[in-house]
Amino acid sequence: MSSAGVITQLVTDALSMNAAQDWEDVSLFTPYLNDQALMYDFADCLAVQTFLRMTSLPFNVRQRPNVDFISPDGVVPLLKINKTLITGFNAIVDFVHKKGVTLTSHLSETQVADMRANISMIEHLLTTVEMYILWKHDETYDKVTKLRYGSVYHWPLCSVLPFLKRRQVIEELSDKDWSSKP
Repeated sequence: MSSAGVITQLVTDALSMNAAQDWEDVSLFTPYLNDQALMYDFADCLAVQTFLRMTSLPFNVRQRPNVDFISPDGVVPLLKINKTLITGFNAIVDFVHKKGVTLTSHLSETQVADMRANISMIEHLLTTVEMYILWKHDETYDKVTKLRYGSVYHWPLCSVLPFLKRRQVIEELSDKDWSSKP
């Protein structure tokens, strides 16, 4: 087994053990949805809230300006259950599933696998397109992204943090061969 496989297994085992804990003191941390969140973050935050409401699991939404800095991997939304942190829509759904709560019990394993594959493909493509438009397209960055992302910070952070985030996202897009799309 490769080292990546070992690490993945350790993380999976740790989350499985944490899934056994009680569903108490649960908070969903999001950026300010009306002022700060960008399209792809807003969609993921709304999807997690909808999913948790559909499962009837109690939780509190806590909007914070620095959620992407609180998150261990920079991914939002962030679910905190007791002392466990889970980031991103798919990881939160997997964690809830490990607790025995599911919305797909009426589907076969093949249907669930197909559904997850389609969701993952669509989510990956749409998120990448949204990130490209918001961070790489100069006019959109200047008129929308920079203002929304920096809106919750005081000067000079309202200028510096969007610049740093833009550099990070453009590097991620470059890694995905999306740095020079027309």
